[in-house]
Amino acid sequence: MSDIFISYARTDYAQVLELQNLLVDGGWTVDWDKNLRPGDVWRAEIDRKIGVFKALMVVCSSAEGRTEIDREIEVAEKLRICVIPVRIADVELPPKLRELHYIDVSALTNPSDVRQRIETGLRQADITPGGTWAAFSAHFADPREKKAPGARVGRSNCRYTRLV
Repeated sequence: MSDIFISYARTDYAQVLELQNLLVDGGWTVDWDKNLRPGDVWRAEIDRKIGVFKALMVVCSSAEGRTEIDREIEVAEKLRICVIPVRIADVELPPKLRELHYIDVSALTNPSDVRQRIETGLRQADITPGGTWAAFSAHFADPREKKAPGARVGRSNCRYTRLV
């Protein structure tokens, strides 16, 4: 299982590219829609990609046009994938994310500070680079759920930490 799929607004492309590079440099496997191929049915492919990652990182900014954010969060929740909001601007989180704690890098300008804050938040949510799904899912397993051996278990509302 890969580590992080990034959901973002197209207007934040440059900042998300920097974020992706910081994460990859830290050892995480990262994907986002820039890796779609011509001819892919983008909604279906994004849904498929979300399902093979440990976390959906939702980049929150003042950008308009985030029409797919609710659907992507619903896909992650249905698949019990951890949803982690990252605030890159001083804005209110979208309605679907307001109950969740978030990683706040909106006031940081130094890339090493951004990287440290994001890495700390991800580790506090038990998203570690190259970690196994078994360790992640065991941490969030609900003992009341009956699952077949080897089936994924976990919670979409994993522990989040708001870093101010």
